[in-house]
Amino acid sequence: MPRIPFINALILFCMVLAPGASFPSPTPQNPPKVFAIRGQVVAVNTKVTPEILMVRVVTKNRKEMIIGAMVPEHVQVTLSGMVLPFKRVAIGDAVELTFVMTKDGAEAREIHLLTKDGP
Repeated sequence: MPRIPFINALILFCMVLAPGASFPSPTPQNPPKVFAIRGQVVAVNTKVTPEILMVRVVTKNRKEMIIGAMVPEHVQVTLSGMVLPFKRVAIGDAVELTFVMTKDGAEAREIHLLTKDGP
């Protein structure tokens, strides 16, 4: 499988957070829509707050897409029922990411490690 350069992934992530993008604000009548994807981790940035996770997914049409999500401190990372710190997520890990779209972009709600390929 070809590797996607980090800069391309970063550009795609910035496009998701592009200025002027607007998403409906959640209200009791309009709760946020929750998305769930499965894919492979292509980038992790733990040096910023909130931390960022980027996952490569393959759509039903066999197109590759990279989803970047902010990871707030309260989000738990699990592996076989064990809770791990976010810093244990590594490039190459298979994950299931649950996220919502906010006015600031994609925000992770849950991260489940399916396989642990990294350190």
